[in-house]
Amino acid sequence: MPAFRPLESAAPEPAAPRDVAVAGMPLAFWLPLLTALLLVAVIAVGSWLSWQNGQRAVADLVGQLQLRAGKQVDEHLRSYLESPRIVVEIIAGALEEGEITPERPATIHALLLRLARTYEGISYLNIGLEDTRFFGLGRVDNVSRDLVIEEAGPPDLTVLRQYGIDTNGARAGLRKELPFSDIREQAWYREPLSADRTSWTSIYNWVDNPDVVVIGLGKPVRFGPGAMRAVVGIDLFLANICDYLAALDVSPGARVFIVERDGTLVANSHGNSRRRGADGPPQLRPVAEAADPLIRLAARDVQAAGGFAGIREPRLTTFSAEGARYFLRVSPWRDSLGLDWLIAVMVPEADFTATITANLRMTLAAGAALLLLALALAMLMARFISHPVRRIEAAAKAVAEGDFDTPLPRTAYREFNRLSQAFDDMTRRLRAAFREVEVAHEELEQKIAQRTEELREANDELERLSRQDSLTGLANRRRFDPDLREEWLRARRSGEPLTLVMCDLDYFKAYNDRYGHARGDEVLVKVARVLQSELRRSSDLAARYGGEEYALILPNTTADDARAVLAQIRSGMASLGLVHEASPFGRITMSFGIACHQAGSEFASAEDLLVAADQALYRAKATGRDRVAVHGKLEENVA
Repeated sequence: MPAFRPLESAAPEPAAPRDVAVAGMPLAFWLPLLTALLLVAVIAVGSWLSWQNGQRAVADLVGQLQLRAGKQVDEHLRSYLESPRIVVEIIAGALEEGEITPERPATIHALLLRLARTYEGISYLNIGLEDTRFFGLGRVDNVSRDLVIEEAGPPDLTVLRQYGIDTNGARAGLRKELPFSDIREQAWYREPLSADRTSWTSIYNWVDNPDVVVIGLGKPVRFGPGAMRAVVGIDLFLANICDYLAALDVSPGARVFIVERDGTLVANSHGNSRRRGADGPPQLRPVAEAADPLIRLAARDVQAAGGFAGIREPRLTTFSAEGARYFLRVSPWRDSLGLDWLIAVMVPEADFTATITANLRMTLAAGAALLLLALALAMLMARFISHPVRRIEAAAKAVAEGDFDTPLPRTAYREFNRLSQAFDDMTRRLRAAFREVEVAHEELEQKIAQRTEELREANDELERLSRQDSLTGLANRRRFDPDLREEWLRARRSGEPLTLVMCDLDYFKAYNDRYGHARGDEVLVKVARVLQSELRRSSDLAARYGGEEYALILPNTTADDARAVLAQIRSGMASLGLVHEASPFGRITMSFGIACHQAGSEFASAEDLLVAADQALYRAKATGRDRVAVHGKLEENVA
């Protein structure tokens, strides 16, 4: 080791520097600035978090309101539409048993009146015979509460006679005659008779009062000695459904509406569902032409997402229009007699954001006041700190000029006094430090070399771990993707076959749900061991592709050779005896998709080969699972 040279002779003493202007801003500038930046960042983050939490709270609340409203509409529809089923069966049974007969109209009137008073939600009850006779009882529209009796029949089929009901429930005198038509041409009679079963009719207008739009439930029956045909029907005013939707308490700007699959607006909570025909009675509107602009916006959003016809499960969406944001929930509603409607609940975000906006303004105002106070304190603190700092600066200049004996002045601040003491200790130890630096330098070089080697080994281990799945020990995607591309390029150059197998455990989610994720992880590890044990060549690679999906790269292997390997793997899995009670096979099974690249094959890249193997796997899953499917072949290798 070279001898230590005294500090005085280590190098020529430089000339004393001239006082020059030092670049940079003073502490009195930086301390308030950094304080302001920190507080602005804190206030901004706090305000953003407050806003985001408010948004999430609004979304959760809206979701609950939409779900509740949807359930209320569902329950109301099922209750409202259940009564017609019961009443139709009662009337049909009475007609078939002879309790009521057309020859005794009073018996029909009495039964219909009793049912109309018992089931007040029913708008109209009617019986139509194949000889065109008609008996009806009900309300003339959804506003009137009075019941009337109506009859029609030969010889004049174009007149409907309307009667009042006296205090004894019997038919009173004739009130009026209304235009009518042959019942065989009317939807409530024709459609159930054509279906030959109890069924809902299409929505239609009354012949005698075209402003009334109803939906009917009808049942064809035969009665009497001659087995005469008849249809027992019930009419329900769609306006009653609209009244219920309008009474729902969701939010001030909420819209609730019901549509058919073809987009026809059946009922809604705001506005009229009907429009006046060009030269005829009112017709139901398409929802895209609804009178309410918000319902039209909702329809436009659903149409953009594929339309109403394809909705099979509840669909939750948010969309923005005209500067506002809306939440929309559309859920299917069906019954056993053929109705297939959709219930839509639309809620504007603006109904709930007023409180969030007020809280945000309050937060920003409080933050601004706090920022001004902090700036004032920071400026005062900078003034107190800068004075002793300048004194320390003067002492440091003296040390730089070679004056190691000038002590730093003491101040009223303990920290600065400690700094002064440390500065004095530094000057005393400076000479000793130079003597030790050469020895320390050599030792440091040795340690650096040692640490460099340790770091290289650690990096190698990290690289290995980064390419290996932590649960199964198989290769992960980070290794699989480049290995597949490398093998693909090698196969293209050599002309040798390259086979890729995609593997997926069958019904594995059901396994996790039944046995728990810990048992599921054990299955993943055991299956990985089977895969690894059956790949005998060093060039073969088994990888965990993701979740319960694995992938096998088999260089220089044809599809038939791969099937032989998979047969051993399936045998190995069967020997594990892993019970899976939620699977139709009773045990853990796996589906496989094979894609093989050979000279002249259709695959232009490794990605094409991967897509083909994945498609083959999908075919194996779609055709029953626990089997092998080969890309480009129709046959399936079924267990």
